Amino acid sequence: MDWAKEHKNLVKLIKANQLGEAQALCLNLVASQMSLGEDINQLYVANLYDVLSLAFYKDSQFREAELYTQKALQIYSALSIPDYDEQITGAQTRAAICLSELKFYDAAEEMFMKAWSSLVRDEKPRHQEIALLTERIALLYQQTNRFPKAVEYYEAAINARSNARDDLPTIGTSHRQLGVLFLGNGQIANAIAQLEKSILLYRRAGLTPDDSRLIAAQLDLAAAYLMLGEYSKSMASVNELLAKSNAKEWSISDEDLSAVYEKKATAEAVQGNFSQAALDLQCAIDALSRNEKLDASQIASLNRKLADIKIEERDHLSAQKYLEKAISLLDKANQKTIDKAGYHQRLAFLMIELNDQSSALCHFQQAIDIISRAYGTDHPSLLLLKVEVAEALIKSELFGDALQEYLDVLEQLPGEELILYLDKSSVLERIANIYLVMNDDEKAADHFKRALDFKISWFGPGHPGVADLESKLGNLYLRTGKRDDALNLYARALAAYETTFGADHPDAVDVTKKLAKIDK
Repeated sequence: MDWAKEHKNLVKLIKANQLGEAQALCLNLVASQMSLGEDINQLYVANLYDVLSLAFYKDSQFREAELYTQKALQIYSALSIPDYDEQITGAQTRAAICLSELKFYDAAEEMFMKAWSSLVRDEKPRHQEIALLTERIALLYQQTNRFPKAVEYYEAAINARSNARDDLPTIGTSHRQLGVLFLGNGQIANAIAQLEKSILLYRRAGLTPDDSRLIAAQLDLAAAYLMLGEYSKSMASVNELLAKSNAKEWSISDEDLSAVYEKKATAEAVQGNFSQAALDLQCAIDALSRNEKLDASQIASLNRKLADIKIEERDHLSAQKYLEKAISLLDKANQKTIDKAGYHQRLAFLMIELNDQSSALCHFQQAIDIISRAYGTDHPSLLLLKVEVAEALIKSELFGDALQEYLDVLEQLPGEELILYLDKSSVLERIANIYLVMNDDEKAADHFKRALDFKISWFGPGHPGVADLESKLGNLYLRTGKRDDALNLYARALAAYETTFGADHPDAVDVTKKLAKIDK
């Protein structure tokens, strides 16, 4: 079989975004090879797995992409093929990116380091590849809030680019990335220094004022000044860009013009000028829409931001319209991205505000489907979504369905761990509340006790959160005739409230009244 020809066809399909066709063709070719028995061409299969992983990666199916990348790497390792280092490093990097997207950060770091080791021990160091990989590792540390390590690797990437004798604009972009990192961590002075260095390198390289890279750095610098509250400095470059563009003095691309309007909208929103922010966002959308190569995800993101502005203005119906438009744009482009899941989730919350629980449930489910497809059905973020579904079901008075959702969440939660600010205690408490509504006092008491035991194991006795549960369980015991048990729980709760907040705190006063009522 002619691998070069098949590879060309597969790459062509992937570039044309015909990812399903590419995946199907790869799987068929793998199946054909597997049927050959001892005559199987292992290298050919490894290359197929590598391309298949790329097709899944482009389709945001990170779990499948990582799986097939690992299959390819296993075969490459077993074959020990000379002159395949570059392909192996590329596969390792893709696997690391997939693991990072799946939030398996430790495994991602390990895989990145394997790729790093392969590159740096090469007899002829590939400085540009080292720089790219170093930036990827820096991004991983940035995502996991390991700020010093992220700074270290971004600085290493700048050094690698200097060693590679990259052109000034490329080095300027690395300085800009470091500036954005400082900006995100509130080190505004360092951010401004790096961004100004980036702009200086761009100008020394002779970039024209309408160059996309220079504009991006100016917009980041505008964001830095906005964070300092220096509105006039922030808007100076933005207003200049708009003025020169409107006067036709600078030929700014539609994509860059859209970014300028978006930055202006952000500044206006910070100042509370929501109407002007909405107008600027619409200008940003119009600019992007003029582009023949329409970027559905960017326009969808702008529509989502416009929806957020409308929510600030309490115009929920307009917000609904813009969120639905964002989802529609991604549907037409056949994009099942994680962003789309976020739009469905945002729309679900909006539907709850509009008392349309049925639509909210529909959008929550679509978000769950997208996340499950990308990350698998056991991904932690799904648990929080299931909690939101349960809350929507409760508002629709579908208590049995809500109970089942919570029981599913409880089953999937790890033993003694907090996960995404969701712990067993809070889930058990919510289950107990549903049993109360369903008039099943015995099961309600059982789940309140389990929630209380869990919270005590985490925070110890005497914690206000523990006291809240003791008070609730005391209420249930009192209502069901367990007076002595109720007294004991109220006394413990009161001691915790008085120790933490003082006797005049509303919670302490409330429990004191309950105890007095029992005594009478």
